[in-house]
Amino acid sequence: MIAGVSFEDDDGIRIKDWNLSDCGLVSLPESFGSITVGGDLYLFDNQLVSLPASFGSITVGGDLDLNGNQLVSLPESFGSITVGGDLDLSGNQLVSLPESFGSITVGRGLYLFDNQLASLPESFGSITVGRGLDLSENQLVSLPESFGSITVGGGLYLTNNQLTSLPESFGSITVSGDLYLSGNQLVSLPEGFGSITVGGGLYLDNNQLVSLPEGFGSITVGVHLNLCDNQLVSLPESFGSITVSGDLDLSENQLVSLPESFGSITVGENLALSYNPLVSLPVRFSDDIHNLY
Repeated sequence: MIAGVSFEDDDGIRIKDWNLSDCGLVSLPESFGSITVGGDLYLFDNQLVSLPASFGSITVGGDLDLNGNQLVSLPESFGSITVGGDLDLSGNQLVSLPESFGSITVGRGLYLFDNQLASLPESFGSITVGRGLDLSENQLVSLPESFGSITVGGGLYLTNNQLTSLPESFGSITVSGDLYLSGNQLVSLPEGFGSITVGGGLYLDNNQLVSLPEGFGSITVGVHLNLCDNQLVSLPESFGSITVSGDLDLSENQLVSLPESFGSITVGENLALSYNPLVSLPVRFSDDIHNLY
């Protein structure tokens, strides 16, 4: 008798919660796809290299945790999965996702960090994530054009990949939490980037940005804006229209001067301009700057 199994009928096995973590599993039976889990299904810290083709038929009411296995790929059926809570695929060896992945339904967070993903399927833009989407610590060089259609209820994390550019559609993204693009190889941003809406902080630090698009001043950022440690030589004239309720960090760039509009900027907390070769400042600075360093 398996602990947590409620009953078995013609439709398969129904389970309340099932913890199969750290059990030394190397494979799952093909019949595993007939399982319905009302609560959480934990399969983390095993040695799973693949999942059965039927896996996409599983319904999980709570969290589905596959963290810390050796998964290299997912079956095409995976896009049919419905997960009411978090879906955790972090800490595997995934190099790609099936085209069906965009059809997945995740009630809360989707965690794909610490894999080997070099690209995402075009369907990825159809995903709706109720909370956070974490793609950090992969090998992503680019994002599909559809990426701008993603709806993320929490934070979006793309930290420490190999991104050199973003699709033009990226400016259409709405992120209610933080947006992290730190630690990539971005040299420019799409012209439409200024249309982006970020409820939390926007982090573009530690890239290779030389300039910003003219529309950047139209950006909506809820808290912090971090452009530290890039190669910015100048800022667009529109930059003075930005309103940041938290910190604005432009330190460790190559700024020689600031646009005259910069004096109109609104910064709720700290404005960092240190470690730039600035030779002049705007004639006037806004009274809305509390701390300048």
